[in-house]
Amino acid sequence: MRTPVALVFALGLYWMGLNQGAESPDSNVWDFVTVAVVLVVAAIAWEVVARVVRARREPAPPRA
Repeated sequence: MRTPVALVFALGLYWMGLNQGAESPDSNVWDFVTVAVVLVVAAIAWEVVARVVRARREPAPPRA
Protein backbone atom coordinates (compact mmCIF):
# COMPACT_ATOMS: atom_id res chain seq x y z
CA MET A 1 0.00 0.00 0.00
CA ARG A 2 1.43 3.34 -0.97
CA THR A 3 1.81 5.96 1.75
CA PRO A 4 -0.68 8.46 0.20
CA VAL A 5 -3.28 5.69 -0.12
CA ALA A 6 -2.80 4.75 3.53
CA LEU A 7 -3.13 8.39 4.56
CA VAL A 8 -6.42 8.77 2.70
CA PHE A 9 -7.67 5.50 4.20
CA ALA A 10 -6.64 6.63 7.69
CA LEU A 11 -8.38 9.98 7.23
CA GLY A 12 -11.51 8.11 6.15
CA LEU A 13 -11.36 5.97 9.29
CA TYR A 14 -10.87 9.07 11.41
CA TRP A 15 -13.87 10.74 9.77
CA MET A 16 -15.98 7.63 10.38
CA GLY A 17 -14.91 7.72 14.02
CA LEU A 18 -15.90 11.36 14.33
CA ASN A 19 -19.30 10.61 12.81
CA GLN A 20 -19.84 7.66 15.12
CA GLY A 21 -18.84 9.76 18.12
CA ALA A 22 -21.29 12.47 17.09
CA GLU A 23 -24.12 9.96 16.74
CA SER A 24 -23.56 8.18 20.05
CA PRO A 25 -21.79 10.15 22.77
CA ASP A 26 -20.85 6.98 24.67
CA SER A 27 -18.72 5.63 21.80
CA ASN A 28 -14.97 5.90 21.84
CA VAL A 29 -13.56 7.89 18.91
CA TRP A 30 -10.02 7.06 20.05
CA ASP A 31 -10.42 3.52 18.71
CA PHE A 32 -10.60 4.90 15.19
CA VAL A 33 -7.75 7.33 15.85
CA THR A 34 -5.58 4.45 17.03
CA VAL A 35 -6.39 2.41 13.92
CA ALA A 36 -5.64 5.43 11.71
CA VAL A 37 -2.27 6.02 13.39
CA VAL A 38 -1.32 2.34 13.13
CA LEU A 39 -2.22 2.33 9.42
CA VAL A 40 -0.12 5.41 8.71
CA VAL A 41 2.89 4.08 10.63
CA ALA A 42 2.60 0.68 8.94
CA ALA A 43 2.36 2.29 5.49
CA ILE A 44 5.42 4.47 6.11
CA ALA A 45 7.40 1.49 7.44
CA TRP A 46 6.31 -0.58 4.44
CA GLU A 47 7.45 2.18 2.08
CA VAL A 48 10.84 2.51 3.79
CA VAL A 49 11.45 -1.26 3.70
CA ALA A 50 10.35 -1.45 0.05
CA ARG A 51 12.78 1.33 -0.91
CA VAL A 52 15.66 -0.37 0.92
CA VAL A 53 14.93 -3.70 -0.76
CA ARG A 54 14.57 -2.00 -4.15
CA ALA A 55 17.88 -0.17 -3.67
CA ARG A 56 19.67 -3.43 -2.83
CA ARG A 57 18.28 -5.18 -5.90
CA GLU A 58 19.40 -2.50 -8.35
CA PRO A 59 22.79 -3.25 -9.84
CA ALA A 60 25.61 -0.88 -9.05
CA PRO A 61 26.43 1.61 -11.81
CA PRO A 62 29.47 0.61 -13.88
CA ARG A 63 32.75 2.19 -12.87
CA ALA A 64 34.71 4.14 -15.44
